[in-house]
Amino acid sequence: MRPYASREELYRKIALSKVATSSTAGLSQISSKSIFKLDGLIVGKIFGDIVGASLLFKNIKKREDILRNVSKKDIKKNLEKIYILS
Repeated sequence: MRPYASREELYRKIALSKVATSSTAGLSQISSKSIFKLDGLIVGKIFGDIVGASLLFKNIKKREDILRNVSKKDIKKNLEKIYILS
């Protein structure tokens, strides 16, 4: 496994989830206020978070193989690198 080969792909999926959250929240806020006469901010925020989280979970679940190959030794080595460079 190449350690950081899929880093860009994972960031793209996270960014896509954030865009979906914002877009869904905006559309929900407008539609709930105009159609259902509800408080659009709260409903839109909740609905946007649900859609964004489910999209993120779906995309991360596909990349679960990366997370399974991480050991305590790898984590410790990376933490040491971070603290040495700081």
